Amino acid sequence: MDQWKVTVTFKNFLGVPIRKPPAFHEKPVLSADRNFEGYFQNYFSVGMDASVALGVSQARASCAGRCCFFIGCGKCCYG
Repeated sequence: MDQWKVTVTFKNFLGVPIRKPPAFHEKPVLSADRNFEGYFQNYFSVGMDASVALGVSQARASCAGRCCFFIGCGKCCYG
């Protein structure tokens, strides 16, 4: 399994709101910029968990799935 840390820095654009992915958490800094940090894992799998991951991916790709995942109700798309 691979694990990596991703840090994203947003420059301050006159108070424009930032929509960050849920996996990122704000990291305090002394400048006016906003830093977000997230940890991600990558692994290869064959079996039940791979089947579930494929189902979730297909649900997210559907029109109803995009709407549900956008508002935070993803579990209703794939049960």
